[in-house]
Amino acid sequence: MRALQPQLPRERHLRAEQRRALEILAAAGLHGCAGATLLGHGFRIDMLADLVGDGLATARRETIRVDKRKITIARI
Repeated sequence: MRALQPQLPRERHLRAEQRRALEILAAAGLHGCAGATLLGHGFRIDMLADLVGDGLATARRETIRVDKRKITIARI
């Protein structure tokens, strides 16, 4: 009988640090935040990667020009 029951989404319990990161990302809007900005707020890379892996945030690489150089950043 258990196999016939619909699968309910599992409940997620976020730590305070994760909630704070998501609040900052939500306030940033569709353009998100640079990874360096989030690191400057004290968030760890592995915690940000967990948010992306859990589908709570997205990440993309972006190339920007700084003076005459091009650098690649992560935008979360």
